[in-house]
Formats: sequence, C-alpha cells, structure tokens
Amino acid sequence: MPDISKELLKLIAEANIEDDVIFRDILEKTIAFFNYNNADIAHMFSVSIPTVGRWRKKTTTPHPLMRKSIYTSISDLVRPICTKR
Repeated sequence: MPDISKELLKLIAEANIEDDVIFRDILEKTIAFFNYNNADIAHMFSVSIPTVGRWRKKTTTPHPLMRKSIYTSISDLVRPICTKR
C-alpha cells in the first residue's frame, strides 16, 4: 500500500500554485486522508462552507497567493504523520 501521506507531501512540494487541477487534487486527497468534510476545511482556512463547496465542484479556486498558505497548512498537518511511520 502506498504511503499516502508521503505522496501528498510530494504533490504539495512539486505543486505549481497557479495550477487549478493540482489544487483540487491536493484538496481532495487531504479531505480523503483526514476524513474531513467541507466544514472542517472551511474552518481550517477561514473561508465559508459554500466556498469550499465551490472549490470542490470546480466552480472556483482560491487565488494562487492563498494556495501557498493552504499548501503550507496541509504540509504542517501531514508532516508529523509521516515522521511517525
């Protein structure tokens, strides 16, 4: 079984913050990995629940500058899990 936490960190490290497809992939992998819902993600990034819904439905994405902080936050959550494995 692949180590999803390491895959997620690698994806984030190599991500182009301008790439909407990569953003959505990272978002969906994070939601699946942590078993989060839209409310969890909204709280984590200080956005509304409908905003997260629009991100997931591919209606909108956050500005690329916001993505950098999103990727950093996700990495900070995942990194300790990687070190335990």
